[in-house]
Amino acid sequence: MAMLPAEKNIIMNNIFKITKLGEVRPYTNQKGITSHCRDIQLQQLGGKFADRFTSTLFDAEAEKELEEGALVAAQLYFYTTEYNERVFQNVSISDIEIINKKS
Repeated sequence: MAMLPAEKNIIMNNIFKITKLGEVRPYTNQKGITSHCRDIQLQQLGGKFADRFTSTLFDAEAEKELEEGALVAAQLYFYTTEYNERVFQNVSISDIEIINKKS
């Protein structure tokens, strides 16, 4: 079964703390263009057990000077796709801006 397009996106704009941040690494997209990406985990403010979201930053967003512990404003998109009769949820970060660096 082929990938089906997402039917509905949910957008969340919020302030988060960066809890994990991977190294910037190269990747090649489907068109053969090489760029950069990095993995990131964000936690909502509100305590030790607040919700966390994991995603991959691409291109200019991946190259921003981010650090673990920093507060950021981010826009997250949530959507689902179906593949081989299974449903997968995806989290995409389209914009991330540093509010303040780690204390």
